[in-house]
Amino acid sequence: MHPIEDFITAGGSRTAIYSYGTPGNPQIIAVHGFRGTHSGLEKLAARLGRLGFHVLVPDLPGCGASSELPVAHTIDAFADWLVSVTKTLRPTGAPPILLGHSLGSVIVTAAISRGLACSGAVLVNPIVTSMRQGPNALGVKFLSVYYGAARVLPASLSDVLLASRIYARISGHIMAQSDEPGMHRAVVDEHVRCADSFNSPRAAIESFDTSADAHILQFVDGLSLPVLVLGGDRDDLNPVEDQQLLVNDLPDASYRLVRGIGHLIPFEAADVAAEAVHRWFLTTQPIAVLSPRVLAR
Repeated sequence: MHPIEDFITAGGSRTAIYSYGTPGNPQIIAVHGFRGTHSGLEKLAARLGRLGFHVLVPDLPGCGASSELPVAHTIDAFADWLVSVTKTLRPTGAPPILLGHSLGSVIVTAAISRGLACSGAVLVNPIVTSMRQGPNALGVKFLSVYYGAARVLPASLSDVLLASRIYARISGHIMAQSDEPGMHRAVVDEHVRCADSFNSPRAAIESFDTSADAHILQFVDGLSLPVLVLGGDRDDLNPVEDQQLLVNDLPDASYRLVRGIGHLIPFEAADVAAEAVHRWFLTTQPIAVLSPRVLAR
């Protein structure tokens, strides 16, 4: 399934939107994570499109084909941007489902806490607590040095450092957890492909600061709606204990733990994730209707 690309203006960013599935079907607006683009969610979005949803995936501001924000890329600015995106893409009718992966999960919950209407939220590999205090705190300290160096270098050198394919290859090797043959290489290739996908060093550095500090528990009081949490049992950034802590704090949460997968569920286990979203949707959204072909599956 090839996505359809369009552009809107949201939060001062000329934002690229990629569409999967048929307009008019139940809508999902999906937000990717740090240093990625819509392509990191493409497998999951395409699968959900085939299951009868209409999935819209924006490139985050400063990533891919979306221009950076005119203000600092803080969690508040990202949340305001998502509110604008959602109101533009769904001005009338039933509120969409919001799906967020990694940093995208925090952006989704922050936007909901600001009053953004949605019919449910899907949090994939959610960032439950600050990564600076999490189990991978040492790795975050290393990244702080890396991005700190980029912060003080001249723009031209900062751009080269941040776009390093060596860094991208190493991070890909660290993040890949699936035992499926060929998947490790695919993860590394995706990281290398996205190495220079940021619009400016400023956007990348500010987004790193946000990704290291912001977490869902800051906004959990706003999640009084159906929520599906998808976590990996090999997720070094979010151990199972943290995932369960989040689920226990939510009044209407469903939880699916994906075995043998780490922090890249949308890429490494897209079929499993899509089927979990499909089943959750049919359980929690009784008045919404998927196509007859899907309901007959």
